[in-house]
Amino acid sequence: MFKEKVSKKEFLKVVGMGCLALCVIVGSFNLSSQGNQAKAKTYVIANGHEIKTMDPHDILDSCILVRGNMYDGLTRFQGDPPLLEPWLTESWEAGPEAKEWTFYLRKGVLFHDGSEMTGEDVVYSVEKLLNGGRAIAGTLIKVLKPGATEAVDRYTVKFHLTEPCAPFAGLAQFIFVLNKDVLERHEENGDYGNRWLATHGTRIGKDGAGTGAYGLKEWKPGSYWTYEKFPDYFKGWDQPHMKDVRVEVVYEAATSIVGLKKGIYHYWADMRTYDEMQELMKSPLLQEIHVRNPKINFIHLHNGKPPTSDVHFRKALNYAFDYDSLIQVVLHGYNERNIGYIPNSLFGSLDPEKDWYYTYDLDKAREELAKCEIDYKKYEPLVITTLGGYTTYIAMAETLMAGLEQLGIKARIELTTWPTFCEKISKPETTAHMSIIGLSPYYFDPDHFARLADPRGFGTYAGGSWYENPKITELHKKALATPDKEERIKLYQEAQRIELQDASHIWLMQVNYHNAVNKDVAGLENYSPYGRLQELREFYFKSEWE
Repeated sequence: MFKEKVSKKEFLKVVGMGCLALCVIVGSFNLSSQGNQAKAKTYVIANGHEIKTMDPHDILDSCILVRGNMYDGLTRFQGDPPLLEPWLTESWEAGPEAKEWTFYLRKGVLFHDGSEMTGEDVVYSVEKLLNGGRAIAGTLIKVLKPGATEAVDRYTVKFHLTEPCAPFAGLAQFIFVLNKDVLERHEENGDYGNRWLATHGTRIGKDGAGTGAYGLKEWKPGSYWTYEKFPDYFKGWDQPHMKDVRVEVVYEAATSIVGLKKGIYHYWADMRTYDEMQELMKSPLLQEIHVRNPKINFIHLHNGKPPTSDVHFRKALNYAFDYDSLIQVVLHGYNERNIGYIPNSLFGSLDPEKDWYYTYDLDKAREELAKCEIDYKKYEPLVITTLGGYTTYIAMAETLMAGLEQLGIKARIELTTWPTFCEKISKPETTAHMSIIGLSPYYFDPDHFARLADPRGFGTYAGGSWYENPKITELHKKALATPDKEERIKLYQEAQRIELQDASHIWLMQVNYHNAVNKDVAGLENYSPYGRLQELREFYFKSEWE
């Protein structure tokens, strides 16, 4: 695919060796901190990054392990394809304009301290979420304001929205209901118990703040955390299940591979590349999983920081990326090209057979560079940032670097941890020129991905481009208000076509799910793209239950 200087063989060698050097920089594997063989009846997960909080209202990505197990929302997506189901509710209904929503709560749901969940807990949780500037609030604050949630009675709650919101029932999965009485005991200066919950989590006993299937047993930040099952979980425990769970923080993908092959870990809480899967399948202990998954990987281009603030420079970067070599050669076709910000497998996506999109073309890249009004050389080396230990992200960074080198643009790759990545990308002044990340579908509606291209994403990892186009924002607003699916498709497609001309990002691929799990683990037929094998209650050990 490369037309100048770098052959495909050389490209693969550079990218492959770059990924290997960056991922296996430790030189040798030290698994002593994780112990020896995984203890019987304890499900051991390797997680590629540490977490900074046990508060479900502070978590948007990579911590399904926390919010999907210790806490529950009003609704939840289940199954494949994902369908929205009542969770802490029995049912819900919308008013004629989708501005007033009524949820009827499930009776008899207990918190981890044994008290029953009521409408007052829901109202308190919503106020905590909206008033505290929590991460998940960004998905709700545009339509739901503080003080607009009403407990009609013990088991009925009404939401009075500021504007119509067709997918609000899906958004309600983010309303994780917390124990009002417990959090009020731990409030500091009216913070709704935020500081306490962030470091304490929900534990079975007098400080039980959540309703989830598991409670936090022990947490050593940066190292590990453990769960114990909640015997009185409202869904019950009649089916086979995991009783005890331990999550180890394992930064290097290569270290996790060794641990899985030796049976130290049962599962790695992320997706695997082709090369990783080939290595893992050498082990007789492991089984493989392959599922189409509406997650997209992309590159934020900082629209507010020179030189990526120049639209022609951004277009040059889009033309300088060798999409086919990355997806088909380096990643062996495990993923598929996605030309806009809505995944291929979700309604509202663009059609590569009909729609225009960027392809690898260095001549066009140079034409765009010649139109730049900003002297990009003044800002070299440009910074490309992504998460360390994630080989796909690193391959994306190496491919981008190869394209920049063809244009004579100097850049450097900065690998970081998830908390640091989120902290830096939350402010325009600390966001890198190019930030490589992915977005998973937390509620299966185009609106979830639309925040990549409007101000609702600002301050979160979804808003790292700092891009705003009033036309797109208005189209998103119209799509959010209409219940007509076909009309919504037209609006989202029109918005994406405008964004492509602005080149606010480099849209790369839909990332399908590939992983390996210990053969003793069963219940995998319950896989859902929402949970990504991280909703622990669904799985069990064959050796224990069969």
